[in-house]
Formats: sequence, C-alpha cells, structure tokens
Amino acid sequence: QVVDLRLGDALGDLCALRSDGRIQCQGRNEYGQLGNGTVIDSSTPVFVEGISNAVSLSFDGLRGCAVLEDGFAKCWGKNNGDFLEIGAAAYSDTPVYIASQQNLVGNIALGIADESVSEEIDPTCGVKASGQISCWGGTLNEHWWDEVSQLTNIVAISSNSPHSWCFLDSFGGTRCSTTERKFAGEDSRNQWQNRNDNVGRTDYYNSPMAVTISGLPPVKKI
Repeated sequence: QVVDLRLGDALGDLCALRSDGRIQCQGRNEYGQLGNGTVIDSSTPVFVEGISNAVSLSFDGLRGCAVLEDGFAKCWGKNNGDFLEIGAAAYSDTPVYIASQQNLVGNIALGIADESVSEEIDPTCGVKASGQISCWGGTLNEHWWDEVSQLTNIVAISSNSPHSWCFLDSFGGTRCSTTERKFAGEDSRNQWQNRNDNVGRTDYYNSPMAVTISGLPPVKKI
C-alpha cells in the first residue's frame, strides 16, 4: 500500500506513506525517528504512532513530519532547532502536533540531518494552501526571509543541502534560494562554489533572493 517512500540521509533509515494514511518506518532509532514510542532500532517496518490520515511524508533519517488531511502537521524524532516546539527536549519518539502551523499542503522541507556541517540549524519550512511559505524552528535569516516570504503561488518546497531551498510554483516555474553569500576571492570561491551552484547561482551573487532556474520546461514535481 505504499504511495511514497522517503530515505534517510545515508543513515540506513526509511519511511513509507501508505494509501490508508498511515506511516511505517524502519532502521535506526536513537532519536525516536521511527516514531513508534521507543528508541529501539528495527530491521522490519513499524507503524508511526498516532497518524492515520497523512497526505504527505517528509523524512531525513533523524526526523519525520506528516501533513494531515486537515492541513495540520505532526512531526517526530530529533528536535533540531526545537522544530518540534517542545522546548529543551532532545527528541520525541512519538509524533507531536506543530502548534504554530496550519493549512499546510505538500511535503515539508526538513533540510539535512547532519548538524555538523553548519553552526546554524536551518528552519523547517512548508507551503501554505495560500501559496506562501511558512517556516519555524532553527535560525531564520531575516534578510532571506524578507524576500522569500513574499513569494506567491508556491505549491512545493524542497531542501537537501545546507541553507538552500527550491520552490515550485503553480505555473511550473522553479525558483531556488540560499542564505549563503558568495564573495570575491579564491578562498571564498573554493569554499562556497558547490553550495551556490546547486541552486543556480552565478559566482559572487550576493543576495538571498530566490532566482528562477533557466532552461527548464514546465515542472510538475520537485
């Protein structure tokens, strides 16, 4: 009954969304990322507790989120940047409602699972039914947010590298954005080249504004 499958970030975990709205996960479970009320690893699929009406699934190996039929979100696992909104607790092994969010659609962008690659923890972001972006938890870069929050007609968001996001709009256009700033100089070029190129950046483009990726036909999924 699998309708969507999400793999962990090279951590050996995976989660599956079923057609009946339930979620099953398997693999490592040191932060409760399997969502079954334990921190015991499982080599066979276990059900995520308390979710029976999920319409989308997001999972990065340490954290998971589901958008429910009513537009609310439940998340579980490692509490990076307090994205679970439960204070100082390191993790939750069962899904909790994200109190600040409602009217969400599509997948939630969890970013990357490994905190060691950056001193700042990226916020968790989703798309509202209104077509606008909503972010919570982590460190929200104000300059980036001032511009990205003005985007409209967005239907999907994705992120799989530090400080970088891509947005799909209802017309099939893809915009990508990063909070990283790229400066002139050989050392900076070596350090930031890959991070900026993966979101369509021109060298030394010093703005967080989302840019349109050229040369793509109308996109259906990102």
